Amino acid sequence: GLGLMVAVTPFGGNKEKVLKLIKTLFNNGLICFGCGKEPFRLRFLVPAIIEDKDIEVAAKLIEASILELAD
Repeated sequence: GLGLMVAVTPFGGNKEKVLKLIKTLFNNGLICFGCGKEPFRLRFLVPAIIEDKDIEVAAKLIEASILELAD
């Protein structure tokens, strides 16, 4: 299959915080993986057929999950 790989570094790459975010994202319906070492990153494997509306949904889930951890 064809696709894209996207990595981001939330929380300054703090592994403990990023792992909590991965679990929160999964619970909210978005699958991602951890990667790297100092900084620790989130990795998304995106299908090549992604549409703008899919990106908008993912962005909302990411934002909500980060805010959930900030509480």
